[in-house]
Amino acid sequence: MTSRGTVRICTPGGNELAVPFSEEQTVAQLKVQLEQQLAASLKMETPAVFLRLLHGAEELKDEWLLVEHGVADGTLLTQIVSPHPSGVFKLRSDGLRGGLRGGPAGRNTTATIHAEFREDGTFHISVKETEITSLVRLADWDPHREGAAFDHEYEGKTSSWSPPRFILSVSRCERKGKFVDAEPVELTGEICPDAGEVQLQLPFAAGACNEGRAGLRWVTVSQKPPCEPDHDSSPAEAEGLDPVAAPLDAPGRSRVPKLLSKAFGYLSPKR
Repeated sequence: MTSRGTVRICTPGGNELAVPFSEEQTVAQLKVQLEQQLAASLKMETPAVFLRLLHGAEELKDEWLLVEHGVADGTLLTQIVSPHPSGVFKLRSDGLRGGLRGGPAGRNTTATIHAEFREDGTFHISVKETEITSLVRLADWDPHREGAAFDHEYEGKTSSWSPPRFILSVSRCERKGKFVDAEPVELTGEICPDAGEVQLQLPFAAGACNEGRAGLRWVTVSQKPPCEPDHDSSPAEAEGLDPVAAPLDAPGRSRVPKLLSKAFGYLSPKR
């Protein structure tokens, strides 16, 4: 790396640290150096994922190159510490997971999670679950009434616990579907070493028809774009469904008549 000198970083306690940097360096790499220097010089154990750096009034994003955003030798940056994540994190479990077909709640389930963490420490988390519970869907079939769909939302405020873990105090909970457990008043989260990912411990209601209700499960939500589905899989597998148990109106339904034909022998005429 080509040396560019040092930047001056003012800490929340009023101390000023000189941290060397190079022109190829990103903000995330500078934060790692700052973490090490805080521990060595000030005996402060602050994980890099909790560090935020301001250049004037602008917050420097982790993926930015320092030199492309006005950082030069002698530049003064301001360090602030965030006890919670910031931004929008998502999960969509519509593919194979750990060799299983399904979402966090298990086989034949899916889940979509949208988690927004705001600068003021408040959060909003939306969870939408589905589960295959029947091969037959009548005209008046309601997935929420039949235990095949579960929507739940949580709002509240985050607080630091034991870094990198944090607490989510729930002030509002709205649910649609057949839920067995009481509404949660507190959830747990953890910032991953990659600040673009967060682990959340959330309650999942699906799974009753397959592996038993899931309950609390740890899931990883991310700011990164979702991976493309495996094109070698069948359409049902690409949606996280068991092709054998796929509903009649789902992709891959051609296998259902074949199975019924083998079982009852009346769908295919005998020759």
